Amino acid sequence: MSFYLLLLLFVTFTSAVDNGLGLTPPMSFSTWNVYECNYNETLIRSVVDTFVNFGYRSAGYEYIGMDDCYALKDRGPDGRIQIDLSRFPSDFGSASTTLTSYIHSQGLKVWVYSGTYTVGCEGYPGTLGHEELDALTFANWTADLLKLDNCQYGGDPASQYAKVGAALNATGRPIFLMGCDWGQNNPWIELPSIVNSFRIDHDNSPDFNDMLRIISNAEGLAKYAGPGHWLDLDMMEIGNLGDEDWYTQTHIEADKAQFAIWCIYKSALTIGTSVENMKNETYINILTNSELIAWNQDKLGIAGDVVRHEGPNRWLAGPLSDGSRAVVLFNAHTPWQTVDFNLFDLEFEDIGLGASVTARVRDVYAHADLGVFTGAVRNISVPLHGCRAFQVFPMAEEDRDTLWRPWFGRNTREKREL
Repeated sequence: MSFYLLLLLFVTFTSAVDNGLGLTPPMSFSTWNVYECNYNETLIRSVVDTFVNFGYRSAGYEYIGMDDCYALKDRGPDGRIQIDLSRFPSDFGSASTTLTSYIHSQGLKVWVYSGTYTVGCEGYPGTLGHEELDALTFANWTADLLKLDNCQYGGDPASQYAKVGAALNATGRPIFLMGCDWGQNNPWIELPSIVNSFRIDHDNSPDFNDMLRIISNAEGLAKYAGPGHWLDLDMMEIGNLGDEDWYTQTHIEADKAQFAIWCIYKSALTIGTSVENMKNETYINILTNSELIAWNQDKLGIAGDVVRHEGPNRWLAGPLSDGSRAVVLFNAHTPWQTVDFNLFDLEFEDIGLGASVTARVRDVYAHADLGVFTGAVRNISVPLHGCRAFQVFPMAEEDRDTLWRPWFGRNTREKREL
């Protein structure tokens, strides 16, 4: 084996948590961004029905997330977490009448929440000191995903994630473990062998600058992602309007950029908008874009990354299992700049192809071929705060290369202060 291939295998593959889950990134809904603690069983059933009736389930979304606040703040006499039956009267569990059974009956999966400390972020019971009991409780609720938040815990979060992960595995029920420490403890170093996905930065919000911060901090981390251990760029704010006039006026372009970039990084895809917005055709068209979702769920399992900068603009690319390239051209000019559109050149050499390669280029938001080009596509107009997303298919079999990695040869810092 050549030195190149040995190095390639070293930087690409890390050991994954030993539960066999997350071979592709999870696709979910979470209550937190819009509803925080203000949700109940009626809302969750409405989300389930929306998933089924508006095409989200068929697009690949499967986890229905109850992200904190579904329990009572006091444990029961037996030490178990208790569901707040005033808001979830059907309870959680395997009986045919429960809310979690309803979710499963619709071909979907159950996401529950806890924390690494004795309480989670909102003061509801956390796992510390109750790892085995809570794991059995989650299994009895027929949970399929646990989001474990690192609020208030003063110790090494990796050790607590490992304890909870081992306890979940011991139940015999497959439960995807989603770690969330907001990138504060270099989770890309410690957590790939412990959790199935890990947050790489602080919370997202409906603010272009927050989205830009997350994207900037994701750069260089793609090599730590792979089957069983994915980056999590946080819940998507697609459909949520910020307070700033400039954002509300351009949010559709920013939303499209957010979705394409989350997909190319193979981030966990978590819908964080309201049920009403989930029924809006504009957002349905973004969130269920089959070609972008195919990038995210591609079986090669190689995350894309930034391959070129010019000022605030970014070129992102990654390989797909058919030898094509996923490409996002991102116009990251900030609101106080007056550039409405930028002209980008898509150079095939930037995306691991040669200057003489001929390829078919497809616009995946337009769902239409742009044409056949040799070496480059020039003068591509990209809107302010927005993106253009393409898939590049080499015409010749010998030019299709799934071994190319966007981060190979780049000087990526192993640890960073965020």
